[in-house]
Amino acid sequence: MKEQFRDFKEAREFARSLGLKNYQEWREYAQTNNKPKDIPSAPNTVYKNKGWISSGDWLANGVVAYKYKTWKTFEEAKHFAISLKLQSFEEWKKYCKSGSHPEDISRAPWKVYKELKNKKRIIKRNNSTIISKTKTNEEIELVSL
Repeated sequence: MKEQFRDFKEAREFARSLGLKNYQEWREYAQTNNKPKDIPSAPNTVYKNKGWISSGDWLANGVVAYKYKTWKTFEEAKHFAISLKLQSFEEWKKYCKSGSHPEDISRAPWKVYKELKNKKRIIKRNNSTIISKTKTNEEIELVSL
């Protein structure tokens, strides 16, 4: 017998009422006996094409998926990164965790910009060059921008 779930809006309202911070918390909650049987554990699957937008929308936690964010252009992001005068990827990670990082510049630029899609790490070295590590090659490759 096929399970009967609440309609999307009712289920989403229930999920939002829980005050969960992220989708990992939702997954943990969904495995407990506290979740009503008419609320799906995998709402992204059940409500696909029936109102599902994202986990951030489901939980109303303010989280927006990377693919839905509006980013600065590659050139703007590059100039911003250069202006920081960071010397390593570790410094970039620390900066991103500092709370000063703008929301419209990706913490993982290789996920956003086609110019960097095959890159794993981005390290600013000077005004015209970055150092990046490719996913397939362990050696460092200088990439002129």
